[in-house]
Amino acid sequence: MKLIISRYFLYSFIALEVLLLPKFLPQELYAQIEYEKFILYFIPFFLFGAPSGYVYFKYNENKDYFNSLIVFGVIFGVIVSLLVSIIYNNILFGFAGLLMTLFLIIEQKVKTEKQFFLALSIKPFISIVLLIMSYLVYINYFDKVNLEILYYSIFTAFIIWCIIIFIKIKEKFIFISKVSFFEYKELLKKGFLINVATLLLMIFFFIDRYFTKEYYIDYLASYSFSYNLIQFVILALTTVAYVNVVNIGENIKKIKYSDIKQKIQKTYLVFFILFIIFLLFLFILNNFYDFKDFILISLILCFFFGTFYSINSVASLAQYLDFQKEISFVMLIIVILNYVSSYLMSIYEVDYTYLLIKSGILINFYSVFLYSKVKSKLLKKEERKNV
Repeated sequence: MKLIISRYFLYSFIALEVLLLPKFLPQELYAQIEYEKFILYFIPFFLFGAPSGYVYFKYNENKDYFNSLIVFGVIFGVIVSLLVSIIYNNILFGFAGLLMTLFLIIEQKVKTEKQFFLALSIKPFISIVLLIMSYLVYINYFDKVNLEILYYSIFTAFIIWCIIIFIKIKEKFIFISKVSFFEYKELLKKGFLINVATLLLMIFFFIDRYFTKEYYIDYLASYSFSYNLIQFVILALTTVAYVNVVNIGENIKKIKYSDIKQKIQKTYLVFFILFIIFLLFLFILNNFYDFKDFILISLILCFFFGTFYSINSVASLAQYLDFQKEISFVMLIIVILNYVSSYLMSIYEVDYTYLLIKSGILINFYSVFLYSKVKSKLLKKEERKNV
């Protein structure tokens, strides 16, 4: 409960960013910042689960492979960041990507030292600094305003965060073992399957954002704002999922399909209440923001992604029931279908809302497969017990 309260407290700063950033910045700059921020938050996922592998070995086998994680993780992060710098012709963008990779790596060490509040504070720190920078833009403190305020915000937040870590747990970062590529491979092997579905989900979301930027640029600011707004709903649903993960893990040997069905129904009830509140919230926001069709876009995203996250609240069963590979393959197919269909709809200039609805339907094919697989596995397990 303490962790959940801490999470909501810290994410209140992100909520402030969501609501105030578009008021402080011109719409075009706001859209560009949100686009690049999504990419920067996405870059650490290309560590392919090594950080999660570190947490697994630390908790389950009491092995500390942090030295190998940070050395090879940084090497890999540098390679990815250089590629990003070349693709976007922007060295600061690439450097910010490297810092986000370091954020994720160091976060795992902080987490295993039970400094959960500090581990959760990365993005809130960035939000606070970015808000301050944006307010200075709003009052015309800067002569020239561009995307650099995002990069400098990440750099400043990183320095502050690292100073706090150094003060609190500096003795935990002493190198106590040799660096080994074999250890890093073990981290990858253990963490890849755990994270591959999340990586593919991030790619899925990026596809929508990419085609919005390339073919429906007038909607980029609206999509960015709407996507950020629905995070309020998703945060609540992922909190329910967190409780479900703990409960499922504690009762995995005796859990039944009826229990899972009940959990999903309760999550849907939470989502239904949240959706009504969100609808009322949108009509209030309509008096303060003039983003193009943002109420309609927000409702489409909230309905489809809320449905997705409601069923996904029991996704941890994919690991417990050993069908993680299958569910990851299904997500890969859905990502490919999303890209191909988005491309075709974009070049034929299909209305933007239909593109979003298409994405919403596709992501919920994954939910249907997850639910049917969980149902099948658990019912077979119950049948074997009754024989």
